[in-house]
Amino acid sequence: MRKLIQLQILLLTVCSLLIACGDDSGSEETIHTITFNANGGTGGPAEKEVKYGDPLPDLLGEDIPIYPGWFFNGYYDEQEDGELYYTSDLSSAPGKPTWDKVEDTTLYAQWTFIPIITFFKNDGSNEKEEQYAVIGGSTILNATTFQREGYNFSGWADSTDGTVEYIDGATISTVNANLNLYAVWTGNPYTISFNANEGTGGQTESLTATFGSPMPAITEAPTRTGFTFTGYFDAETDGIRYYNADLTSARNWDKASGDTLYAQWDFLYDLGDEGPGGGIIFYVSEEGFEVTGYGTAYYLESAPADMATTLSWSGQNTLIGGTGTAIGTGRDNTDRIHATIFSTPTASACRNYTGGGLTDWFLPSRDELYQLYLQRNVVGGFSADFYWSSSENNYIDAWLQNFSDGSQFIDVKIGEDRVRAIRAF
Repeated sequence: MRKLIQLQILLLTVCSLLIACGDDSGSEETIHTITFNANGGTGGPAEKEVKYGDPLPDLLGEDIPIYPGWFFNGYYDEQEDGELYYTSDLSSAPGKPTWDKVEDTTLYAQWTFIPIITFFKNDGSNEKEEQYAVIGGSTILNATTFQREGYNFSGWADSTDGTVEYIDGATISTVNANLNLYAVWTGNPYTISFNANEGTGGQTESLTATFGSPMPAITEAPTRTGFTFTGYFDAETDGIRYYNADLTSARNWDKASGDTLYAQWDFLYDLGDEGPGGGIIFYVSEEGFEVTGYGTAYYLESAPADMATTLSWSGQNTLIGGTGTAIGTGRDNTDRIHATIFSTPTASACRNYTGGGLTDWFLPSRDELYQLYLQRNVVGGFSADFYWSSSENNYIDAWLQNFSDGSQFIDVKIGEDRVRAIRAF
């Protein structure tokens, strides 16, 4: 019986040895698979096969995994920490010349965060550029590519309204976290000049305007008889206002060049208003009209009353020559009459009138007198009678205006009719 038991034990031992010899999955001769896990990234080498003790499979030329914003440190046998098997360039890690595992293994990519430097144009847009910082070393800032009309780039601030912290291309010793930098812009200087635009005075010297900043201070407004100053604009008419009527800045300078600013004007008087000479405005021209020999005018003003008595155009039949009938010719007509017949009643009476302390009154031309007739109710004080004009017909006759029915006709110069002085300005 004892021998039988001993035999059974022997058979069991032999079987166990045979089974052990047949299972070689953990032996050093078994081929094992290495799988590469990007661990949050993408790409990387394909699987490799290796035996225990063999050199690590060569990965040079294989794809290095990518994880935007992160630096690839190498492949490890753990997702965190663990032992390094391949370096960041996929070379075998120092101290790991051969494969030292006896099972299939996954190696994991491990990563280090790369701080991003974001450059904002800081002009109201969201335009920006990015640069990765150097890990563990100094980072040289990229030269800016931003351009902004009218401005010069001064450097980078750490806030939208901050001052310059870094100049273009500066070196930052250590960047451990994402960094936002904002462009600092300095407005360029431009020369502006001023034009009174038919006025007088005002700002006469050129000034320097800074792009993006309020207009430089000025203290003297131009003046123009019969008009109100409304501000300085970049055109003689219409255009963009840069100074208000009170000379404060209407807007920031927004031209990437110098320019001339023009005074602009509003009419000071309307029909029926009292004029500078104490009379009544009866004609307004927005475009202006030429007063022969005296420049451009925009208003005609009537004396508030007729001359005290009726007067003859002249006491003798003398040809004046060259008188006109149009609006703007009355003053020259009056000068011509006075120069030819020094003491002519109508012309002299008007020239000698000094309403408002002014000495530029004259006998109206035919067309000027007709405008006065049209506004007779606005001006007031007229008789339903005949009024002399300064427009000559020939050496015997001159033109009259009938204030009863609006008709115009000629009469002999020696006849006596009513006279109303006017002035142009």
